[in-house]
Amino acid sequence: MMKKTKKKIIIIVGIIIALALFVIIRINNHIITQREAEREVEIAMELEATIRETYWRVNSAFGMTVYRAFEYRPLTELNRNRFGINTWSYLHLKRYELETGMVLSYELVADYFSEEFEPDGSLRLYNNGYHPEIQAFVEWVWEVPIDQRLREMDEFHLAGIVYILFNYRKANEEFPDIRTVDMSPKMLDALVRAYADPDYELDLTSLLEAGY
Repeated sequence: MMKKTKKKIIIIVGIIIALALFVIIRINNHIITQREAEREVEIAMELEATIRETYWRVNSAFGMTVYRAFEYRPLTELNRNRFGINTWSYLHLKRYELETGMVLSYELVADYFSEEFEPDGSLRLYNNGYHPEIQAFVEWVWEVPIDQRLREMDEFHLAGIVYILFNYRKANEEFPDIRTVDMSPKMLDALVRAYADPDYELDLTSLLEAGY
């Protein structure tokens, strides 16, 4: 009788231990699953934050920070003149060329911003390895605090290019009152060349007469 009682106790204890282990394993698995889910959420949030910062950096570099600065924006949202360019962005690329010797065409920039996704379906981000010219430009912009770089750009435009245009208009009274924002790429190129080379003979009148 004692043996049967002891056997029952052993069986009951074994069942209790087995149930306890089962519960512990279930709880442990639940904790692991919950932590994995939380980590996945954290990773997703970190990725989203990285993407938002990437958009902010490229949009800031091209002066597109008025709204939707943290998401994809086509370059066509910028104010463009009848020649299809945004003068500020165009001159920013010219200043980059003057300072670094590296050429980044407005056409290439427009093409980059023309699509939100790459052909493989991934997001078109400037630093994804597919756009080295865009990446080099953005990194140049961010070499110094962004507000400093944009202030330098405004000084280049206003104290440099606009000032040269002002002096040209004074010396050529027949030249109409055309603002830089309404000028063609060829006219802007000529002004930039005059900025870089004091000996360059600026002739905006001929460009205007030729339809540029």
